[in-house]
Amino acid sequence: MSMKQMEKAVISFSKAISLGDQMPTELYLKRAEAYLYLCDFQSAALNYRMVCFMNPLRKDFQANLAFIFYIQGQILYDQEVYMDALESFSQASELNSSNPVYQMRSIACLYALSRHGDCLQLISRQIENEPQNPDLYILRARMQNIFNKATPCYLDVKKALNLDPSNKEALDLLVKLKTVANDAKSQAVCHALRGKLQEALQKINTALENNPAELSYFLFRGSVYRRLKNFNNAIDDCVLVLEQCSHMQESETYTEAQKQLLLTYNDFAVFCYIKGFYEEAVMLLNKAIKKEKEEKGLYVNRGDCFFAQGELEFALADYCQALELDQVDRSIQTRIAAVQNEFGLLDYHSGKYRQAESRFSKAIQDNPTVCHYYLHRATVRQKLQDDVGSKNDALTALILSPKNKQVRPVLSVLFPGMSTSDIMNSEAAERMKSAVAAKLTSPCVQRKHAADPSTETVGSVVQQMNSDTVKSGAEDKGSHFIPCVTEQQLYKAIISRQIKLQEEEVRKAFLDRQALKQERININASAKPQKTARFKQAV
Repeated sequence: MSMKQMEKAVISFSKAISLGDQMPTELYLKRAEAYLYLCDFQSAALNYRMVCFMNPLRKDFQANLAFIFYIQGQILYDQEVYMDALESFSQASELNSSNPVYQMRSIACLYALSRHGDCLQLISRQIENEPQNPDLYILRARMQNIFNKATPCYLDVKKALNLDPSNKEALDLLVKLKTVANDAKSQAVCHALRGKLQEALQKINTALENNPAELSYFLFRGSVYRRLKNFNNAIDDCVLVLEQCSHMQESETYTEAQKQLLLTYNDFAVFCYIKGFYEEAVMLLNKAIKKEKEEKGLYVNRGDCFFAQGELEFALADYCQALELDQVDRSIQTRIAAVQNEFGLLDYHSGKYRQAESRFSKAIQDNPTVCHYYLHRATVRQKLQDDVGSKNDALTALILSPKNKQVRPVLSVLFPGMSTSDIMNSEAAERMKSAVAAKLTSPCVQRKHAADPSTETVGSVVQQMNSDTVKSGAEDKGSHFIPCVTEQQLYKAIISRQIKLQEEEVRKAFLDRQALKQERININASAKPQKTARFKQAV
């Protein structure tokens, strides 16, 4: 039929409808078809609306009306009239929600209008209706990428690949995300090596956003958190990796995660130790030791915490356990010597001089380079009336530390009338110099540090041994656990504790002193005037 004939048909159908025909539904349908032929979609839609109104139970009429809106919207979309096209597609979707094409065309209009937020919401609603459609997940992933939401984008890509493993678009998008993640990880490593930890943290977070399934990224971020002293987040990352790898405990990732967790517990404990929270430090080290019982550094640090709390028995037990694990580490022996010295001081102040002498002897045996141990034993041997042993210890202390002011009072008692230079030039001092040099250079003391007594002085040997002790505690092979205290800090703590103890004794003696002025009555003074009076009466 020609256009003119179709226009005449529309007029005829209109007259018939106005005259009140007995079958208005059929007339409206025919007039709607005529309007469609004339490409008058708005008029055709109005006629189908009348048909749907008169026949509300006929779903096919609603489907035809929805199709009319769809065609109208497609024409408007091709003309780039996106707002009107969106309205037409929306009406079609409302009339026939079971057809996903109408929703997809609405999404296309929203995307063309740059209404990405509404577009994302509509896609998510459509995914709820079609959870098995991989194209919808890919489409939402692209929307998430527009909003720089890398993690939701990655998750949508993975869901699409689970539904269709060979989906090329999803695979390409996944490769793009992993490439961005690898680049960010490389930049994070560079920043970490330069000490720029905050920048490294930002980059590794970017890597995790683009590839949250890579467990090595969590381990690296945990190490960065640990260096930033953000220990809670570091522990969370390590625990997350361990939970993900619980089914493959022999893997390298699981081993590295366990190691990082132990390092984090140890560093957290050291941080608490520095702040004075010794109980919390012990709790953290208990957790670490529960997971790894063959690491000497953990026992040493827990022993340091016990030592700071005054729990000498527990400290000694931990130091001995660490020494069993590594019998050549002199830093452990110095700590054992410090504990034995503390026990000796306690026994000395309790009047247990024999036990105190034994304790000081053990301290000297474990660490013969500390002059205070010899001074303490010299003092307790004076109480035991062992003059020879006391003099030998005092001379040894003088040889080890000639400038120590605490040595002179002891020497003045043991060598009355002699100056320090006279004592140093005496025959007894010369014999002790040879004995001390032989002791310090013996293989059982120096282990791997051989020295020639004829070419090295006692002071140089002591300095070398102390430096080697520090290195053995900090650079032991396979040990990356930061110690709570160094040997020098340990000595300072011991000295400060002794000073406090002496101050307490002086304060106690000052408070308990007897008054010089007597408050009682002098009987003789009160009786003297009475005798004088009686004598005068007699006269």
